[in-house]
Parts: sequence; C-alpha cells; structure tokens
Amino acid sequence: MSVEHRNLTGASLHEPKGAAGASSGEVYVANGSGSGTWQDPLADLNNKNLLVVSVPWADLSTAGSIYCPVPLACDVTKITIVADATFTGNNTITAQIVPSGSTTGTAISDISMALDGTNANTVTSDTASTGNTLAVTDTLRIITDGGGTGACPATVLITLDVSS
Repeated sequence: MSVEHRNLTGASLHEPKGAAGASSGEVYVANGSGSGTWQDPLADLNNKNLLVVSVPWADLSTAGSIYCPVPLACDVTKITIVADATFTGNNTITAQIVPSGSTTGTAISDISMALDGTNANTVTSDTASTGNTLAVTDTLRIITDGGGTGACPATVLITLDVSS
C-alpha cells in the first residue's frame, strides 16, 4: 500500500531534494518547469551589507559637533553632507570614533571635507578606508570648525558597512 507524499508524518518526512548540497542561506527557487535550483536570494542585490543613517545638523557654520549612535558594529565607509542653505567662507568637517562614556575619540583620518561657499543643495562627501571601524558601543562624532558665515542647516548621511 502506498502513502501519498502529503500524508507523510514524523520520521517519514525528509528534507527537500538537493538540500544536502545546498549552501547555508540558500533557498530553493522553482524555475516554473517542474524543477529548480538552490540559490542565495540576495546574491544579485547590490550593497546588501550597507546601511545609511541620516542625521540632521542645525548649523554647520557654528563650531561644534553632533554625536551619531551607530546600532551595529560596522565600518564607516562614507560621510555625505547636504547643505540646506547658502553660506560664505569655509566649514571644515572631520569625524571621530568615540568610545562609550567619552566625549572625544580617534579621528577617522580619511574624513576631512571643506565646504567652501556652499550653496543650498550642494552635496559634499568623503570616503573612509582605514581607522573607520566602530564597535557596537561606540559613537560617531561629526565635527565642524564653524569657519563659515551664515546659518547653514544640513543633513548628514553616514554609510555603514555592517558585514564586518
């Protein structure tokens, strides 16, 4: 007497065909012709390990800093600033990795941007490749020297690589 596959229970159940040869994280994708293959569903997704955090900044032309909590251990790969107003002069932007409980930290040496006489909707960015790793307890501090004249609110976008 045969038992239909849909009626199998307990020890008679088995893994799907080909599961033994599939890599961790792969899923079975049907091809529409009664067969399929095991695949990584995210394989073709670009930038799947990147997270972008957006932080508002009240005024780039006033010397000071903002602290940006980072939710995961990661590498800072890029900082982008969008000026929301016109200003004159030069605001220099730097970044630090600050340990929990501290107010200053270690500079990310690759990050140094000069926003000179920027108009509204001007985008400036810099990338980091060394000294840019944050632990989950660290905070990212973005600093302006306030060298510009004229209030300039801005938006800071921080690109984080969470694959590490």
